[in-house]
Amino acid sequence: MIIAVSAMGSTNDEMISSMNRISEAKADIIELRLDFLKEKPDLERLLSHTGIPKIVTYRSSLEGGKNLGVTEDERRDIFQQSIDLGADYVDIELASRLYKKLRGESQQN
Repeated sequence: MIIAVSAMGSTNDEMISSMNRISEAKADIIELRLDFLKEKPDLERLLSHTGIPKIVTYRSSLEGGKNLGVTEDERRDIFQQSIDLGADYVDIELASRLYKKLRGESQQN
């Protein structure tokens, strides 16, 4: 069995604190819920913190995401940067137009 636990926070520092608690609990995977952030995600810092594999999630408002002001283009850029920085996994809604776009770009890398 593999257990994934969500890290949430309104700032990058709060996300790091959440990740530390998850690491101490010995979870197998950390889900980074970027839609909870009220500031720009520091992806390099978040993805390199702890050796636990990470799932990058940035829910759209239609899928229950908490950051109502983010555009699809901004979400695409964050997902692409996460992929470029070596994210273990990204969680994208299948119905989103981002899925096909990012799937094609990640296969080219």
